[in-house]
Amino acid sequence: MMLNRFRHKWHIHCLVAFAAFAALVVAVSATCRRSSLSRQSEPWESRMFSRYVLEQIPKSVADIKVDELEHPGLGHSYVMRFRIEKADVALILNSRAFKEFPSIIYEQEQLIWRGIDQAPDPLRVTFTGGGCPLYTNRQHEAPEWFRPNEWTSPKVHVVREKHGKSTRYKTKVLIFDEKLEEAYFVEYLQGH
Repeated sequence: MMLNRFRHKWHIHCLVAFAAFAALVVAVSATCRRSSLSRQSEPWESRMFSRYVLEQIPKSVADIKVDELEHPGLGHSYVMRFRIEKADVALILNSRAFKEFPSIIYEQEQLIWRGIDQAPDPLRVTFTGGGCPLYTNRQHEAPEWFRPNEWTSPKVHVVREKHGKSTRYKTKVLIFDEKLEEAYFVEYLQGH
């Protein structure tokens, strides 16, 4: 009889320990799931900004818009527009080796930036610059928020980075219009 009581108490203790362990597992997995869901429930635009522009989104950044483009045979682009204060633009510029160019235009569905490099010889001037296609694919029209015609005094900064171990390059363009407190960020990956 004593042995039966001992077995019964031992079973109860095992059941209580198992229930406590199960409750702990459920609590931990719920916390992990909640943390994972909160990262996933962050707006897609914010995740794209963190991935392509700057991991830590500056406090002044607001109203992020994103468009993803495929250029058959040429590559792909991400185009973003967002509100930002001038002080926070420096955070983006300091994150990469951006080079400032004095002018940018948008014509024939392409961004084109231009600059002048002064050679040591004052009689020799070299024009530099580049460009990237944006809305050249007629099946993908520019979104209503893409308004380069509203730029009043845009400053353009460009960096070109090698894409992994391939021969492809990523061109990143930051266009900031101080009067509008608005920026555009374009990443163009050449080739496939």
